[in-house]
Amino acid sequence: MPPPPIPFHILRAHHAPISALHFTRGNTHLFAGDQDGVVSVTDLSARRVVASWEAHDKGVLSVGEWDGGVVSQGRDNKINFYARVPPGPRGQGAPAVVQTMPSNSLNFCQFSLAPLEAAGEALLALPNLTDSELIDIYHVPSLKRLHSAINYVPRATGPDAPRSGLVMSLHLHVRDAQVFLATGYEDGRVEVWSCGVSDVERMWDGRKGAETGEQAWKRLWEGKAHNEAVMAMAVDPAFTRAFTVSADHLLGRVDLSSVIDGTAEPPASVLTTYAMNQIGHASLATSHDGLVVGVGGWDGRIRLFSAATFKPLGTLAYHRESVQALAFAQPPTALLLEGGTGGGDDDNETVELGAESDSDDDDGAGDAAGPRDRWLASGGKDRRIGLWALMDFGAGGRAAGGR
Repeated sequence: MPPPPIPFHILRAHHAPISALHFTRGNTHLFAGDQDGVVSVTDLSARRVVASWEAHDKGVLSVGEWDGGVVSQGRDNKINFYARVPPGPRGQGAPAVVQTMPSNSLNFCQFSLAPLEAAGEALLALPNLTDSELIDIYHVPSLKRLHSAINYVPRATGPDAPRSGLVMSLHLHVRDAQVFLATGYEDGRVEVWSCGVSDVERMWDGRKGAETGEQAWKRLWEGKAHNEAVMAMAVDPAFTRAFTVSADHLLGRVDLSSVIDGTAEPPASVLTTYAMNQIGHASLATSHDGLVVGVGGWDGRIRLFSAATFKPLGTLAYHRESVQALAFAQPPTALLLEGGTGGGDDDNETVELGAESDSDDDDGAGDAAGPRDRWLASGGKDRRIGLWALMDFGAGGRAAGGR
């Protein structure tokens, strides 16, 4: 029997459960957020924290990257856009806040940011500020709200009228002059919407549009894989498949390609489910090539599956409590966090490090980490972040030490 899989490195920089993870472009740094509102930036070359600060009064819901800097979303109903992390020892690297915008964090829904073809511009999807069942679209960097209540559908009123519940997950994607949005809801449903990029450029309100007949967004599909709330949703970078998990034992998959192309026959074939042996899942992520989906469980284990066939690829076990955040590394690029470009790891400029040790290799395999674009980061309720080295699944490999 092969030895049980273990992380090659453990990060211990946080003092509260981890709630969000994000690899930067080029995989030079890892952003992390915790339930105390602290955000950290880890240099992956040296595997040391180079910036850590209290970004929010309450817990962090999500972290991301924009214009080389951190974007953080908190339970304090704020989204902060930061300048690039300056060089310097730990404790001196908290970046300046460039912009702040209000958000609705009642439903724990993370933002979704999709770049536009125009350089330096993007679309941002968020739950509506006053109605957590609806979705708004903003422009970045102006932070101007372009579309409001895009998923508004007139429904019967009254105490017995069905309701979709809160928006639990959002995933925006821009392709070929079209904007696509996959959404997960509190009642277990998933919807797929589309809108022309040119239509996004003009102001529009879904509630008013329902009265006048002027529609900008079209619902392409809806289905339901779970009887309870969608706890997590992940969509591959090409927007070909979406995956969902809940408190139950099911892993749901939506064939987005057939939805977008209109080739689903019948429509029910769009949604398939796989019965896992365990109930209760808190996190979900897909690899940058769309081949692998990782599921983080309440039992502290990470289960890897083939995105195309649901074939089990391995189980990763390290965390003592629930795995609340997962992130696969991004494709290798030359874009660095702190300015300039480079061709690879040897070209990466590492900021000066402080003397404090906030990570270790005692629990893993040291520097035998393999290519960074095959890394997986996991964040647990146990306050630790594990870095895992995965094999090339495209060549039929399994997780390092997988079983």
